[in-house]
Amino acid sequence: MHKYVLSFSSEKYPLLAKDLPDLPDSDISFPDGKEVIILLGGNEFVDKDCLLSGRQQIEQAIASGQKTISVRIAFTVPVRLGALFALIKKVRYRWKTQGTGIYHIDPNFLRDTGLERIQRNKQNAYQFSNRRWKIKPKEQQDRYQKLLNDLSSGYNDKYPMRVMLCRKGGYKDSLDDGHHRLSICIDNHIPMVALCFCYASSWQAVRQIFSFNHNTWYSKEK
Repeated sequence: MHKYVLSFSSEKYPLLAKDLPDLPDSDISFPDGKEVIILLGGNEFVDKDCLLSGRQQIEQAIASGQKTISVRIAFTVPVRLGALFALIKKVRYRWKTQGTGIYHIDPNFLRDTGLERIQRNKQNAYQFSNRRWKIKPKEQQDRYQKLLNDLSSGYNDKYPMRVMLCRKGGYKDSLDDGHHRLSICIDNHIPMVALCFCYASSWQAVRQIFSFNHNTWYSKEK
C-alpha cells in the first residue's frame, strides 16, 4: 500500500475556462467545496491531471460566459523521508515531477504575482551565474532575437512555461522555466500563454507526514 499526502499551490491561477471541462474527476475522496482544484498527474498515484473539486463552479462559469476561472493546484507527495530532502535545492530536481496538462493564462498574472525569479530583457538575456550555462555575449543576443522572432506570430503551445509549486522556501510557487518568453510576451502584448505545473515537495506536506496524523494521509494499492 502506497501512502501519500496532498499539498497545494501558494497561488490561485486564473486559467482559461475552456481548458477545464474535459478534465476527468479525481477518484480521491475529497470534499467538493466552492474552490476549483486541479490535481496534477504524472506520478505513481495519479496518472493524468484531474479535477479534485469544483465541477459545478466550472459549469456555472462557462454558462455565464466567464473567460477565466480561478484555480488552485494540488499535488501528491509520498509518505517517505525523501519528502523532507526534496526541499533541498540540490536534491529537489531528482524528485521534480511535471503534471500532464497544458493550460492558458495571462502572462501579466505571472509577473504581477511575483513568480519570476528574475525579470529578463535584451540586456540581461541568457546571463547565468552557473558556469555550465554561460555563453558568449553574441550568442546571448542571437538567442534572444531568435526567440523574439519566434514569438512574433503568437505563442507556441508546444513550449509551455512551467511553474514549480511551493518551490521557494517550500512554500511559494515560482516560475521554473520561461523567464525570457514571459518578458517578450508581456512586452509584445500577447494575451495568453501556455502553462504547465511541476512539483517536488512542500513544508505543508512534510508537516503532514511527520506529524503522523493519518487522517491527512491517502493510500493507493500497489
